[in-house]
Amino acid sequence: MCGIIGIKSCVDISTKIIEKLKILEYRGYDSAGVSYLKDKLYCKKSVGKVDKLAKKIDCHFDIGIAHTRWATHGKPTLHNCHPFLSSDKNVAIVHNGIISNYIQIKNELSNKNVVFDSETDSEVIAKLFDNKTLTIDSIRKVCQKLNGSYAIVGLTATGILFGAKKGSPLYFAQNKDEFLIASDIACFEDADSFFTLQDGEYVIVDKKVQFFDDEKIIEKISTQLDFDKYKYAKTHENFMIQEILQTPTLVKRYLLNQQKLNINKYKNVYLFGCGSAYHCAKIGEHYLRQLNKNCKAIVASEIGEEKCDFDNALCIFLSQSGETIDTLNALSLCKGKATTVALINNEFSTLARECDIIVPINAQKEFSVASTKAVTMMIVAMLCWIKEQSYNDYKKVFNINENVLKELANKLYNNESLFFVGKGIDHIINCEGALKVKEIAYINANAYLSGELKHGPLALIDEKAYVIVSCSQKRFVDKTKSTICEIKARGGKIVLFTPFLSLIEALDNEDYSVLLPNITSELVPISALYSYQLLSYYICKNRGLNPDFPRNLAKSVTVE
Repeated sequence: MCGIIGIKSCVDISTKIIEKLKILEYRGYDSAGVSYLKDKLYCKKSVGKVDKLAKKIDCHFDIGIAHTRWATHGKPTLHNCHPFLSSDKNVAIVHNGIISNYIQIKNELSNKNVVFDSETDSEVIAKLFDNKTLTIDSIRKVCQKLNGSYAIVGLTATGILFGAKKGSPLYFAQNKDEFLIASDIACFEDADSFFTLQDGEYVIVDKKVQFFDDEKIIEKISTQLDFDKYKYAKTHENFMIQEILQTPTLVKRYLLNQQKLNINKYKNVYLFGCGSAYHCAKIGEHYLRQLNKNCKAIVASEIGEEKCDFDNALCIFLSQSGETIDTLNALSLCKGKATTVALINNEFSTLARECDIIVPINAQKEFSVASTKAVTMMIVAMLCWIKEQSYNDYKKVFNINENVLKELANKLYNNESLFFVGKGIDHIINCEGALKVKEIAYINANAYLSGELKHGPLALIDEKAYVIVSCSQKRFVDKTKSTICEIKARGGKIVLFTPFLSLIEALDNEDYSVLLPNITSELVPISALYSYQLLSYYICKNRGLNPDFPRNLAKSVTVE
């Protein structure tokens, strides 16, 4: 989940490496650090975001490595910040991933009087380089001792930059006399192509650039990079609201150039995702079952607990980043047994490379940690496969009164808990709405099926409770009225999202409502989703929080 970058140039990079690290900050922002070479290797570190680190850089240098951290082993304290130095101070490393056997390695090295300064798993990598002349063989020997996942960028006191990869993403690019190794191609703005390191591959930048695998020097083929897809200036106060408001334009563009998937020839369809992507998978399952398709949405990390019939099966993997480790692990269990599809926002990702078929959602780069436009685009893409919809059907989807949502946020932001209630597809959308409120506003929001209220959750409803009730399907109007009565009888206040005026007219004066567009029933849930994204954003802002960088989270979940 951490962001790592290494640069070797013939000019000063002290400002550039900080700029690149800010691009990677969505991957983690607990702490940051840089190591650079002058007369020796130096390390500068800070707890918090990259801006704090930038204030500590007080010299020029032309080679360095840097890291922005999402904490796994060890709290986000200064001594746990990357980079880490070998005991002889000749090698510095930054690491993304998890070394599962680090305790064993640490004990072995401690018995040899090696002293450790941190609680992290990553420091053992640096200490394994103690007293070694850096060669490809010495790098291989260190990596062969590591179990787990890693992307490593290293720097030596002799001016060698190197990278190694297993499980976590790592890329290399060259722009004239400048060389870059990074965990995201978004760092390669000045390059017109890049190289993707595969598991068990290495790159060494010394007097020349060489790629290796575990046995020999290898030749690699570069990938052309159209960086216009990654140019993304902030035009609003923050990225989250910018990305939400981009959605209508992205939907229009997608519908004019959509890529469809033939699902009819497959007996079984499985959809895999994590977090918001799993909620999208549940939406896909909902619509496929309406077509009597044998279909199941599965949380990617739970695939081992599920019985799947891969005979004549289609396995669809949903991911914004394409680097989510749980989703990649699920893919590894399906490969060779079923046809695999990546429903993806990052066409250059590991998931995209490993699947049989790629269906890009074309949501452009998404920087805010909480996914918004990518979630909507995944649902739109699946609807294009499952149900024929014209662009005219979508024109009214995003006709939402933002002022109503802002006023509603003013009522809700002081609550420490919120309830989302609905039936069928509304419940799935509610799960995503509740997740957004949790992610960026830190409110304990939970979604319940309306029929399940009386089986436990009603015990939590009192006069202080706000209950968000959604009804997008006409067949649920009467049952929703009954649900509202149950909540009101316990003193709860209703916040109703619906296109049906008859439901709104039945509310009391102390209740609230958001009128959704009167459009085809398949699309009303997208309107509700868009409303929830905006509502969660306004609640977050009212609480004085930063929606782009929620605590304890990172955008790309590359560790288990």
